[in-house]
Amino acid sequence: FFSASTSELVNGEKEKTTVPLAMRKGAYRAFRYHFFTLVFGSLLIAIIQFVQAVLLYIEHQIPDEVKDSTEYKVISCCIHCFLAYLERIVKIINRNAYIFT
Repeated sequence: FFSASTSELVNGEKEKTTVPLAMRKGAYRAFRYHFFTLVFGSLLIAIIQFVQAVLLYIEHQIPDEVKDSTEYKVISCCIHCFLAYLERIVKIINRNAYIFT
């Protein structure tokens, strides 16, 4: 419905549009201009989560002697904290991008 109102104001002419046609136009515009914003944001989050899963798999493959070292624990903790922080930042940016688009 908002799509029909907007097209009347932009074109400067009064045209009578039925509600189903207006809804179809609005759905088309939403899909055309905003779908790839959703896809890109989801792709970024999926990539970060995939990297986290790969790191967890690698950690399970490391022998126990290495896991007990302090250096390994510090590096592992830093990497996990960085990825969790990065994921939260991307989620916040995506949420705000969805609001603005």
